[in-house]
Amino acid sequence: MQLLSRLTLVALVLVPVVAAGWGGRGHREMAQRTLDALSGDARKVFDPLRDQIVDAIMAPDISSSEVPGERPRHYLDLEALGLPLPDVTREREAPDVSRSRRQALLATLRERAPQHPREGTLPLALDEVYAGLVDALRRNDRATTVTLTADLLHYLADAHQPLHATDAYDGLSSGGKGVHHAFETDLLDRCVQSRPEQATRAPIQDETAAEVAMQALLESHTEAATVLATDLGCRSPRPGAHAVCRGPVPTTRAREKLKCMPLSRLARERLELAAGRAAALLTRAVEQSRR
Repeated sequence: MQLLSRLTLVALVLVPVVAAGWGGRGHREMAQRTLDALSGDARKVFDPLRDQIVDAIMAPDISSSEVPGERPRHYLDLEALGLPLPDVTREREAPDVSRSRRQALLATLRERAPQHPREGTLPLALDEVYAGLVDALRRNDRATTVTLTADLLHYLADAHQPLHATDAYDGLSSGGKGVHHAFETDLLDRCVQSRPEQATRAPIQDETAAEVAMQALLESHTEAATVLATDLGCRSPRPGAHAVCRGPVPTTRAREKLKCMPLSRLARERLELAAGRAAALLTRAVEQSRR
């Protein structure tokens, strides 16, 4: 039923919407970089569908207000699985993205999701879409292939948006909201440096699509501290470093608009990595559909 509802919404993708992840520019440019990175059989399959896929890329956001259960498919509050809130008072450390940890978190998510769907289900959604895409490719169902490819690109991009991995998705301060839109939409519209230029090569071996999404979300959760600290007006100790709050967290925001640097670099790197992983998943989907 959800897939049928989504198919009927593809025709509406050009209707203006308030985007739930990366905004229209971020999603479309990530999709373009993904398709640019394909080669061999995958390029032969997806090149003829390129314009349709890019046109459909915002359908998941449109359907989030129309299809029951769609909105949680765009995020995962990792605090619900035991992670602490992003710490804006410390330098960022590389997250533990070992396969064993990802699998343990996914097991917890599968157990909790039926009773707590509002905490987010993004990795499970990506797994479902990937399996459907392999089946659609095997059946040579072009319409479903377009829809599910756009869905896969959209969800994977959302997994790389730092604020889609935390319950503090719109800020830590009590002084108002707005950092979510400021980072994923306004920043990309204003700052040319924030837009993806190419896909980052990201080999995927035998990981499931859900494991790929969980790795991206763990990285995003770590990077969320930088976005939240910058939103609070905290400064980077040196050029190119992560923003860190020195002292108590402010209770009101110091910004009107997020500055282009260093967040534009973070946005570009996250979108380029999302494109690289998406290209790897699409390539593997084509290979699996032909076995």
